[in-house]
Amino acid sequence: MKTDVKMKVYTLDEDESWQLFAKNVGDIVNLAQNHPLAKEIARECDGLPLAIIVIGSSMRGQTRVEL
Repeated sequence: MKTDVKMKVYTLDEDESWQLFAKNVGDIVNLAQNHPLAKEIARECDGLPLAIIVIGSSMRGQTRVEL
């Protein structure tokens, strides 16, 4: 079995990342108190679609921000 295969991984740009994150979280990302933190979380996912989907989906329906 050949195990030294190289793959090119493409990431999303900041706008695409935000759109995917917002789609997975829902409308709560646009609330004034949530928007800055949501933007930062989307940025921390570094354009990786799987990370954005998993984190965004786990936040769906959450209305309170707790640090």
